[in-house]
Order: sequence, then structure tokens, then C-alpha cells
Amino acid sequence: MHGASSAQKRPTRKSLALPGATNRNTRSSMMQSQLQCYKLGKKPVAQSTLYEIWEGMWQGSESVALKVLRHGDEAADYFPKYTRLSLIWSRLQSPYILPFLGTCAIDDSPFPPFVSPWCSYGNAHQYLKGNPRADRIQICLEIAFGLQYMHNLDEPVIHGSVNGRNVLISDDGVALLSGFGLSGTSGSPFTADDVPCSSYRWMAPEISRGELTKEGDIWAWGMTALELLSGMQPFYANQSPMTVLMKTMKGERPQKLDPAGRPNIDEVVQTVKAIHAARNSR
Repeated sequence: MHGASSAQKRPTRKSLALPGATNRNTRSSMMQSQLQCYKLGKKPVAQSTLYEIWEGMWQGSESVALKVLRHGDEAADYFPKYTRLSLIWSRLQSPYILPFLGTCAIDDSPFPPFVSPWCSYGNAHQYLKGNPRADRIQICLEIAFGLQYMHNLDEPVIHGSVNGRNVLISDDGVALLSGFGLSGTSGSPFTADDVPCSSYRWMAPEISRGELTKEGDIWAWGMTALELLSGMQPFYANQSPMTVLMKTMKGERPQKLDPAGRPNIDEVVQTVKAIHAARNSR
């Protein structure tokens, strides 16, 4: 989650890049050495059990987001998670994925913070709150584009935690998938304990069995679309995450519980594009 703006118009799309980082080669060269950044403010702008997000400054003029991994006394236990996130995120190159710009050395942390562009609109919830007439279907379609890219890689990547908080809106108004802390390739080691309770509302039933799959991403995309189109979280009547988890374990969900009955991401994109085109032709 980054900052939020009260602007009421979706901006014209432009390329998303830092000054001097206008193509993939430049971005790769930036990643070879740590960026010179510093934190702004005394508190993170957002946090979870896994990380903190700080607003930062790069080269004294460009706002960036700093993702700081939270860890306890046993820092060594977090190295596999940190390494997995950096390897997965840094290989993703898509207009619908939050760019990974590199790392920076701050506060002598054993885990250099990850650096990404600062998104002043914040996440999808914050953006829609300030822009209630925004094209919600377009946002859902752009999320699907991001998943389509990830799922169709030579070595497909599973996001693992799609929801409205993990969708940032760029300053050019484009939906960007973020939050790759649970991401991995199909068949990656994964347990239900890896899932924070805040994600239970979007969690496919099979996730509780430790299955990280494309089909689980499709389920989460559907829940996210429902969330963004209706303005309400899944299971909005239940405040307790544990109550939601129990409902998940009992299969108290919409229809198509069987993963085999869900469409793949290409079918999702095709259907939503048709809906969006039909809506705009009226």
C-alpha cells in the first residue's frame, strides 16, 4: 500500500519508469548494485506481519517505495523467504506488474529493502475511494493481464495472494500486481501457515491443503473482482478472520469449488475483454 490521492480523473497512461531507467537494460544495471535511497518520515505508510512499506527518496528527487522485511531474532530463518521474493520479483517484466528497481542499504538491516516506484494513488481500494466513477472492469482486466503474463511464462509463476490491497494503481492509472511474498512456481514448497490471516477472504479452498496453483490464483482473482466491483470484501458480514477461515475450511463459498471447474487465465481475459468492449459500445 502506498500513498493515496484525491484526484477524481484517471490519468493518461505513460511509460512507468524512473529517470534514467527507461528500458529493461537500464533497470537491470540498476539492480546490479544497491540504490542510494533514504526513508521519509518516522513511521511506515503500511505494514503487515511480513513487511513494512516506507516512502523513500532516490537520488534526492525521485519518490520510491521501500519494502522492508520484518524479522525476529532468528534472522537466518528469513533468508530463504527474502531470496525467493527477490528472485521471483526481479524476473517479472510486464506493464501490469509493479517494477522491481533494486535494493538499498538502510539501517544496517541484514535484508536490504526492496525498491519500487512510488504509487501516489495507493492500492485499488484507495484509488476507487478517491475515484468512485473509475472503470472498475478495466482494473479487473489489468489484474488479469498481470496474472496472464505470470501464468504463461516458460516457468509459470503463481502469485498466491491476489486481492485489492496487493493491486497498486500507478501514477499513470494502470493496475499493477504487487505483494509477491507468497509467490512461487507451481509445486513450490508451501504450507497454509504461510498465508496471513488477512488473506483468508480471498483464499481458494485448496490453499488450506498447501496447494499453490494457477487455479488458486483464478479463485483469488474472482474474489478480487467481486470485491472491487461491489465495494465490499468477500465475507464482509464476518469481521473475524478465524470465522472466515472456518467457512473456507467447510467449503462455504460460491459455486465451482472444484479447481478443475474454473477457467484458465486466458479464458478469464477473453471473457472480461468482451464484457468491457460491450459495456463501452453502449
